[in-house]
Amino acid sequence: MNELERQQQGAGDLEAGGPEGLEPEGDLARWQEQWREESVPPSFDVARLRRRSRLRTIGLVAYLGFSALVGAVGCGLLFAVALGSGHPIDWAVALGLVALVVWALHFEVRSLSGLWRPAEETPAAFLDLAVERCRRWLRVVRFAWAFLALEVLLLIPWILLRLGERAATRPLTQADWLGAFGLLGGLVTLMFLALLLARRWALRRLEALTALRASWEE
Repeated sequence: MNELERQQQGAGDLEAGGPEGLEPEGDLARWQEQWREESVPPSFDVARLRRRSRLRTIGLVAYLGFSALVGAVGCGLLFAVALGSGHPIDWAVALGLVALVVWALHFEVRSLSGLWRPAEETPAAFLDLAVERCRRWLRVVRFAWAFLALEVLLLIPWILLRLGERAATRPLTQADWLGAFGLLGGLVTLMFLALLLARRWALRRLEALTALRASWEE
C-alpha cells in the first residue's frame, strides 16, 4: 500500500470507527500502530471525512423522520379505534400515546441536535463529532427502553379491560387472546431486539473511536 492509500485508509477509519463492524482490530489497529511509529502523523482526506460525516447526518435526520412516522401511524391506529367505538377508555389511551410520542420526539430532537457538522473541518473535530454522536445515540437508546416500558404499561391494561368487556358478552377464545396480544408482543420483541443491536453497535463504535483518539494523544 502506497502513502496515498494509507492516508485514505486512515481517513476512512477515523470517521467509520474501524472496519468490519467497528472492531478495534485489523486495519484500525495497524493504522494506530503506524500513527505511533511515524514521527509525522499522516495527512487526511478532509473531503472524504466531510462526505462520510454528511452521510451520517442524513442518517440522523432519516431516523428522526422514521420515528415521527411510526409514532404518527401508531397514534392514528388508536384514534381510528376510538372513533369507531366511542369508548372513553379508547380515547384516553389514544391521547396518552400521543403524549408519549410527543415527549419521545422532543427528547430525541434535543438529544441529537448540534450533531449535524463538526465545529471545524479538522481530523480532530471530525473525531470529536463521531464520539459525541455515539454518546448521544446511547442516551437515545436508554430513553427508548423507558419509552417501551411505558408503552407496555399503557397498552396492556387497556387490552385486558377491553377483553374483559368482551368476555361479559361471550366466552373468550384463543383467537381473542392471540389477536389482542400477538401484535403487541411481536412489536415489543422487534423493538427490544433493535435496541439491543443499536446499543451493541454504539458501544463497539465508541470503543474503537475512543481507542483511536487515545492513540493520537500518546
